[in-house]
Amino acid sequence: MTAASTTQPVLIPSISKKRYAFIVGNSGYSEGLALGGRPLNDARDIAERLQSLGFTVTRHEDLADKQSFEKAFQQFNRQAKGADAALFFYAGHGIEVAGENYMIPTGAKLEQKDDVRYEAFPVSRVLDEFRELGAKNSIVLLDACRENPFRSWSRGEVDRGFKTIDLAQARIDNLFIGYATAPGSVARNGVGRNGTFTTALLKYLRKGERFDDIFQDTTNEVLTLTGNAQRPFQTSSLRTKLIF
Repeated sequence: MTAASTTQPVLIPSISKKRYAFIVGNSGYSEGLALGGRPLNDARDIAERLQSLGFTVTRHEDLADKQSFEKAFQQFNRQAKGADAALFFYAGHGIEVAGENYMIPTGAKLEQKDDVRYEAFPVSRVLDEFRELGAKNSIVLLDACRENPFRSWSRGEVDRGFKTIDLAQARIDNLFIGYATAPGSVARNGVGRNGTFTTALLKYLRKGERFDDIFQDTTNEVLTLTGNAQRPFQTSSLRTKLIF
């Protein structure tokens, strides 16, 4: 059963005023393949964990269109400017088209490749917003690249998963980008409550741990869970020891 769309953000207060997280879980796709509710579980569980680690968390579920993404970011941007740490987490469908990575809103109607530019939200806009935030540390985690739900498009053209983002072009100091799977690959949706990547991340996302170590342990866990079929990937310009 598809979860009802959430139009208003769920704000989870934190005892810390310096760490902020923006969480999106998209599962109830009206066009294409639904994801069995796991991205919603992913978003809720990651939000709860981050709140326990001192983050003020804004969570959105089933953002239906590109404008919903834009509005949600406007609200978050006003709240989180100048943070010590800003974190973005997305679980749901994502594809790469013409060199750009896109997160797919649940109501997107993508009948052909060109529709993506008008219907989906580009990951580059996330980086634009984070650049404007000016946080001391920025983390972007993308549990996307699940199997392409729009198979009417020609022969596997968008089954490649996300491409690696050029950190020099992002122009954000102390930036970490973590992908659920390597460039050109698709991530598994999982078989339990959470997607495979988020299952592993939740295991190691703990207080007092350095984030570099968290992601390394997550990567090794995903490799174990998938028999080396799915390999998380990272690009990083972090120069600080970011401790959770």
